[in-house]
Amino acid sequence: MAVLSGVVQVLPFPIAGPTPLWRTAFCWVALVPLLMALMSHNKVGKPLTVLQAAGLGYACGFTWYLGNCYWIYQTMYLYGGLAKPIAAGIRVCSACILGCITLFLRHLWALFGDRGWGYRGRCC
Repeated sequence: MAVLSGVVQVLPFPIAGPTPLWRTAFCWVALVPLLMALMSHNKVGKPLTVLQAAGLGYACGFTWYLGNCYWIYQTMYLYGGLAKPIAAGIRVCSACILGCITLFLRHLWALFGDRGWGYRGRCC
C-alpha cells in the first residue's frame, strides 16, 4: 500500500507548466493508501511498531522521489557528462537519501500520533 501511494503520488505531477487544481487535490487522495497502511496491523495481527511505520514511510518516499525526480538522470547525463549507469546510480542514490525524509516523518507519526490508530510507541 505504501509503494502504491508513492506511485499514485507521481501521477499528478506535470513535467512542465503550472499545476491545475485537480492535480493538487489528487495528491491528497494519493496519500490514502499510505495512511491506510500506517493504520493497519502487521502480519501477526498486532499494531505496527514505530520501525514498521518508518519502513512504510521510507518505501513510499523512495518510490515517490524515484518517480518524481526524473530530471536528475538527464541532468547528470546530458549536462554533467557522466555515463548513463553512473547517472542512473545517482538518481537511485538521491531517491534513497530523500526517502529518509518520509521515513522520519512517518517515524514521528508513529511515535507521537494518536495512540487510538494502532500505534503503541514501541521501537521493535
